[in-house]
Amino acid sequence: MRSWLLCTLVALMTACLITWIDGGVDALPSMAVGCITSLALALVWLASAAGLGSWLGIWMGVRGAATSVCLGVAALLVVDQWCGTMGLLSSGIVAPLVVLAPGWWLLARQPLALRTPTLPTWSTVPIGVACGTMLAAAMVPAGFLWSTEFGGYDALSYHLQVPREWLLAGSMRPLEHVAYAGFPNFVEGAYMHLMALRSDPRDAAIACQLLHACMLLGAAGAIAETLRIEGVNDWSRGCAGVALLATPWVMVTGSLAYSESGVLLGLALAMAAITLRSRWAGGVAFGLGVGVMIGSKASSLMLAVPAAFAWALVMGRSRIDPRWWLAWIGAASVALFPWLLRNAWFTAAPVFPLLCTELGLGWWKPVQAARWDAAHGSDASVAQRLTALWQQWLAFGAGANPREGEPWRWFWGPLPWIGLASNMFLLGTHHWRRLGTATALMTALTLLGWMFTTHLQSRFLVPVAVPMAVATGVAMGAAAAAQITVRRLTMLVCLCWSFVAAWALVHDAGGRLALSGRIDVASGALDLEMLASENDAIVESVRGRPGVEATASGLFKGQRILSVGWSTPFWLPPDARVWWSTVWDRSLMEDALAQPDPLAWLRERFDLILLDEPMLRRWQRSGWLSPELDPGHLRSVLAGQDEMQLAGGRTLIGLGERLQPTWPKRHHRDAAERSY
Repeated sequence: MRSWLLCTLVALMTACLITWIDGGVDALPSMAVGCITSLALALVWLASAAGLGSWLGIWMGVRGAATSVCLGVAALLVVDQWCGTMGLLSSGIVAPLVVLAPGWWLLARQPLALRTPTLPTWSTVPIGVACGTMLAAAMVPAGFLWSTEFGGYDALSYHLQVPREWLLAGSMRPLEHVAYAGFPNFVEGAYMHLMALRSDPRDAAIACQLLHACMLLGAAGAIAETLRIEGVNDWSRGCAGVALLATPWVMVTGSLAYSESGVLLGLALAMAAITLRSRWAGGVAFGLGVGVMIGSKASSLMLAVPAAFAWALVMGRSRIDPRWWLAWIGAASVALFPWLLRNAWFTAAPVFPLLCTELGLGWWKPVQAARWDAAHGSDASVAQRLTALWQQWLAFGAGANPREGEPWRWFWGPLPWIGLASNMFLLGTHHWRRLGTATALMTALTLLGWMFTTHLQSRFLVPVAVPMAVATGVAMGAAAAAQITVRRLTMLVCLCWSFVAAWALVHDAGGRLALSGRIDVASGALDLEMLASENDAIVESVRGRPGVEATASGLFKGQRILSVGWSTPFWLPPDARVWWSTVWDRSLMEDALAQPDPLAWLRERFDLILLDEPMLRRWQRSGWLSPELDPGHLRSVLAGQDEMQLAGGRTLIGLGERLQPTWPKRHHRDAAERSY
């Protein structure tokens, strides 16, 4: 217990230090307050998951608290899928609390602390540094961090926005203006649960990021417990934890409200399932892991699931028999059935928008399906795919960017190179050859799946961090056990490695950690406060190019706005009247352009047009944009209308008389004097 307290203390100190270095001392109070309130909300959900996991763990014979927690998280994700599909998470605050109550009761009866594993003392500092870095990043509202993720674009248009749309729609379901709502969205179901516990879904955004980060920590703990059962020493487990948590890509995706942590948690659970003595229990746990992997990210079917089977076949062959197969197939089917059911009900295509050309277009047209398929696959040759593997994994972030406008940072760190060398060492060592075979096969299958079934983006390789970290940890731990000099060198390497993620965060943040816990900045509330300031310089700095959120929630509140190109609406207030769609879905502007008089059609339905030309041109260069939404053509149709420039190169276009924003009444406010 002392080692865990020390690790927590190091994590908190690291988070405060990094936030202070990048954001200044003024960011610490908002970070502290936001952390307490948001972490409390995340722990409400996690406590219920831990209770379910404690009960399931006893029944299945799980030998570790972290694995039990992962088991409970997987179970509660499945429960949320069923309840969300039936509309129970959208019917007020009582039903979401009732869903969590059994887990709390079970946790009170069987505390997980009785089986909490010890953390190797030497690893408390490097692991604490990695966790503190992730905490500092997770405390910044989505939309500001990580250039590789375009400021968390996916979180605002998909991972956070889809659960919010589900709450408004009354249940989990595909949505005609958000293609991603048709995915299984297991982790997003948990976000929906957290949002249902708050009056404003935006208040749960940071809690969602912290929950996602906690899932990653649970996955790391479960992997360490699996290695302990396989006879790996403390040094190896500590090194594996550092290698996984301090890899920047893992930290980037883990600190945002994404779904990658669900994939890693499912993979960790599937690996741990092989250690269970009961064939039935092991099969159920493995099936839950498979279900959570596919449910968190559909590409896992080709990336992470084959890796899980590789581990099972190499490390647990004696435990695999017909009972095991029946159990895992049954558990995975129960987990994924709500997704297939709601898609089939609303679109007549059970896996929409996946395989839409083969299994059903839903409400899409063939041209939309063709654009989707082209964007989410690759027609590159084998040589080009091998080149992409080198660029997006082994050499990612080094030298010149081969894809202009695409992410290019050293976010894989040293893991690929050290991991490959470690795998070779394990394969050449008799004692560790079996484990080395498992990690090498997992790595190979993941890389092949990435090369031949994805659109060759670096972030999609995150699942390969698991076998790479395991191989690295076991090899480093085996070497450290040999002599004291090597141990000291190993400690130094791990300590330096733990700062790689911290360096990546500070290097990429560029002062944005000053926004830690500042939801008012993301929602546009601070812009409106600054416009009410008595300081003319502050007012003019915002008046020149106000943000979309402040424009929709204050300057043109109540007016009907059609967005074309801008599709990150999460921070808009609930009463904002903005119509939007993703690039894959048909925009209402396309309907307008099909009319004899587009302007007359638009004026009947909307007051303003929000035109995001930079995003439209980016989509156009990628081949994703509908030809009808060509920015030049849109400009010709909307020519002669009054315009107002907004932040980010966006333009607000009036469809009637001259634009008349409602500027806030000027008065002094201390908060308005704080610029960002």
